[in-house]
Amino acid sequence: MVGATIQQDYVADSTFVAREDIALSPTVTLNKGSQFTRPMNLDGYYSLQSMLTYGFPVDFIRSNINLSLSANYANVPTIFDGIESRTRELNLIPKIIIGSNISKNLDFTASYSAGINKMFSSLDNTAGSDYVTHTAAAKLGWTFFWGLTFRSTFNYIGYTGLDTGTEDYFLWNLSLGKKFLKNNAAEIKIEAFDVLKQNQAFTHRTGSNYYDYVSSNVLQPYAMISFVYTIR
Repeated sequence: MVGATIQQDYVADSTFVAREDIALSPTVTLNKGSQFTRPMNLDGYYSLQSMLTYGFPVDFIRSNINLSLSANYANVPTIFDGIESRTRELNLIPKIIIGSNISKNLDFTASYSAGINKMFSSLDNTAGSDYVTHTAAAKLGWTFFWGLTFRSTFNYIGYTGLDTGTEDYFLWNLSLGKKFLKNNAAEIKIEAFDVLKQNQAFTHRTGSNYYDYVSSNVLQPYAMISFVYTIR
């Protein structure tokens, strides 16, 4: 897969740094050293996206293996203190997935991906922001005696190259249920989320000649009873 986006009159940021106290209006004053940002239409935005994937069966473990590589590049125009520049972002994501094909009652998936991120500004080639996001995941689903079901998902998220106090963490969810009615169309189950109490939410976004690290509050561990009916 290959794709591209080109946009004219892109709504970019124009940032001005005050060298002294400036009155923007009778009620608003910009203090020395402060920044004032406003939107401005600029040409020059484009992005490129690509993905290559290859899958094949592995008979001795009765599973399928999928290998993929995604590459994305974005060129974002900005104006900083009267100088037009480009903020560029490159993402490479290699990934491997092993998925079972054993039976309808037993299913597992294991995967690993590395999100390699490089961001830099044309104003200062030394002021880059390079980091890697590691994501490993395992999922198990098993239907055994008398329609009892067991499911478990386990995720690891880690970062390399970030100096923001962000810690690696694990996210583990469990569920135990019972299928019933004709063709096991109904299931009642109890689920436990974030068993290890480590869930986090972190994003890294590109702004006008700056990079923003955002940590958000997330839902803490909880349990839930649910009823599912499948219409076939």
